[in-house]
Amino acid sequence: MATAKLNPVILSISGRFGNSVFYVSRNRQYVRSYVVPRNPDTPLQREVRKSFAEAVKSWQQISPEEKYAYTRKARGLGMSGYNFYMSEFMTGRKIARKKYKTSGTVSIFQENMTSPDRIHSVSIPYMLLCEANEQYSCTGFG
Repeated sequence: MATAKLNPVILSISGRFGNSVFYVSRNRQYVRSYVVPRNPDTPLQREVRKSFAEAVKSWQQISPEEKYAYTRKARGLGMSGYNFYMSEFMTGRKIARKKYKTSGTVSIFQENMTSPDRIHSVSIPYMLLCEANEQYSCTGFG
């Protein structure tokens, strides 16, 4: 990886230029070679992307008070409230997919989890997981 030293006229460069990508990280300017991203577009990858899109939509629908609460909870974790919310949402989906998928059919629990009108907060699928399976440690977010 190369670093770029800029002059006072140009303070930073970002984006792709030819086969080079310019970016700033920790207040330092870097340049690297462009790598064509790999996209195998598998069914599992499409499922994960769909879940991620649902997580983003869910975040956009929660109240500013809930967003502030997630931001407060994420302070000590070194991430934003948005990242904490997304992590909890996606982790809940992963657990539900693993635990509640039965012989080619999807359980009622998973159908309820993926219903957009049912989920407005990460706490709902989290609490449902706790109610559905006693073996998980469900102490809440506090």
